[in-house]
Amino acid sequence: MRTGKAMYQKLPEAPELSTNIGLVMWFPYGAYHVVVYADSGIEKLADIKGKRVFLGPPGGGAWNAAHQWLEGVTGYKVDEDYENVKASWSSALQGFQDRQFDVYIAGGIPPFPQIEQLASTSEIRILGLTKDELDAATPEQLAGANVPGRGLDVVEAGTYGDGVVNDVDIYTLGATVGVVGRLDLPEETVYQITKAFWEGAEKMRANAPWLKKITLEYAVQDGALGLHPGAARYYEEIGIEIPEPSKPGATPPPA
Repeated sequence: MRTGKAMYQKLPEAPELSTNIGLVMWFPYGAYHVVVYADSGIEKLADIKGKRVFLGPPGGGAWNAAHQWLEGVTGYKVDEDYENVKASWSSALQGFQDRQFDVYIAGGIPPFPQIEQLASTSEIRILGLTKDELDAATPEQLAGANVPGRGLDVVEAGTYGDGVVNDVDIYTLGATVGVVGRLDLPEETVYQITKAFWEGAEKMRANAPWLKKITLEYAVQDGALGLHPGAARYYEEIGIEIPEPSKPGATPPPA
């Protein structure tokens, strides 16, 4: 946004607008689940060649991350080596359930409800890298995970029960996303929003397994964006140490 690139390239005022946002929290987007039906004959990422693949809604960040991950690991290019399925999140899930295409990709913290839904009615396979494959991978193959805001994540064996046929942990793309607010929002408003979220999250943890990865330390990590003063006030109040790059006003100016 500060440099007017990617999804902001057609928004001339993006660099200026970027100076008026402050972080409320970072949180893990989760693992990119690359899903196929167990009886599809597709057993590894290399098998997607010539198949119809939903990467995410066109033009979105998830689409961009997913195709870069696949290109790094397999060398395949979208719309050359496999077909890009254009759909929204909801229509893609329904289309995959109706077997209108071959590969469905969606990100979320395991156990992710959409994958639980698929695994409850069919046998599915999650594509990615085994630990041995990960250890043998070259930097070029993992390039899609080695950019700001991305990394590796893992879907542990057994997370989705018998509906998923994988019997080993699967390593895949992961990402960091965030909640921000305009800096001209009143400090008290953002403070109360931040406080309400975290107090509510604590009450829900016992019944929401995915919340184990939503942590206060993760929320304030260095992500090249300073906290909104209202959010920083809450974190400081409860004793969370804020890294210098995440302190209010620390965001660098537009390039």
